[in-house]
Amino acid sequence: EGQRWAAGALRHLIASNAEHARQVFREGALPPLLSLLRNGAPGARTEAAAALRALTSTCVEAQEAMLRPGVLPVLMDLLRSQDAGVPEQVAGIMMNLAETREVVRRALVKVGAIPALIKAIRSKVVMVSITVQNVLHDALVAEPELLQSFEEIARRIIVAEVGHDVEPRDVALALAPSVVRYQAVQSPAVMIRATVMVHGKVDTGRVQSQLRASATMRPAFEAELRAASGSFVVNPMRPIE
Repeated sequence: EGQRWAAGALRHLIASNAEHARQVFREGALPPLLSLLRNGAPGARTEAAAALRALTSTCVEAQEAMLRPGVLPVLMDLLRSQDAGVPEQVAGIMMNLAETREVVRRALVKVGAIPALIKAIRSKVVMVSITVQNVLHDALVAEPELLQSFEEIARRIIVAEVGHDVEPRDVALALAPSVVRYQAVQSPAVMIRATVMVHGKVDTGRVQSQLRASATMRPAFEAELRAASGSFVVNPMRPIE
């Protein structure tokens, strides 16, 4: 909750005050806000998105910083999020960026903003959660290459399960730490919350039920993780205290 309120406080400090926005940016707020937007709890993600929308509305330096490698693809993913308020705030960030210089508009077009925004207007979504045992969340998100590989595997498994011409870019992911308990032992885990954008005349209720009832997704995921790299699996099962 502290992260949520801190992001909210920054949003209010920035609102309609260009000098405050510049100070917030120069104090280094952009990286932690982006991290919170990607990996935070739902309420914190919404506040982080709102703070970034306020920041990019008045601070030219922040607008330009959004062109750093890896930032725009995160926004593209979160445009499909089902966290309350996040897609709206992310669309607002994109609107702020599109109102700036031509180089920014070209960057948005290059990462596929136009079809993504149109899909956001037309599409429906389904959601699914998967808990993956024996993976340390904090260690995972601290290693960008490992995190990217983990998310690629997750998207591939979900896309294969859904079908209906869904592509990996239609799957937005949010990761959170978790713990799995079994009898007298427990192990760390990562909870994956996936938002899947489906298109056309697809029965979303049927797809949702199919995903929730799937007995193959988690085993397939864990098998791919073991095959991809031993770095994912820590297996520190220990007695519950």
